[in-house]
Formats: sequence, C-alpha cells, structure tokens
Amino acid sequence: MFRSRRNNASDPARERAADIEAVVRYILNLEDDAIVRVVRPHCSAPGCGQAMILLARPNAPTRAVALDKSLETVTEADLRIALRSLA
Repeated sequence: MFRSRRNNASDPARERAADIEAVVRYILNLEDDAIVRVVRPHCSAPGCGQAMILLARPNAPTRAVALDKSLETVTEADLRIALRSLA
C-alpha cells in the first residue's frame, strides 16, 4: 500500500505560499479562472532560496516573476513592485 508524503500537520511554507497567492490575486484583481502558484526551491534551511510566482491566464502565455527573497520575508510592497510587469 502506498503512503502519502503529506501529513496532517500544518506546513508553514505552504500556508505562507497560499497567503502570497491570495495577495497576488488581490493586487492584480484576477478573475477566478486565473491560476496563481508560488513555488520555491526544495530547501530545508530557514530563509532558503528564491520564491517564484507563476501566473496562468486563459488564452495567454504563463508568466513568471522571481522574488529575490524567501517566502518568509516577502512583503506586500515586494509583491507590488515585482508584479508591475504582469499588470
């Protein structure tokens, strides 16, 4: 029998990514059919790696924005600056 890698404990990084996705949706005033994903490198050290925001809209190419910060340190102001190219 296969076991899921997921456990029932909350994952702070996933929760933070979901929060960032919601802020991106708000900043860009996205429709429900747009897909926003926040991804980060697989790294176990706190503050590790660069976050990437992927945005997919119907009938448009998928766009990506890199943030030179870890998920834990990204602010709404950082997102507003980074997302200017996607507006």
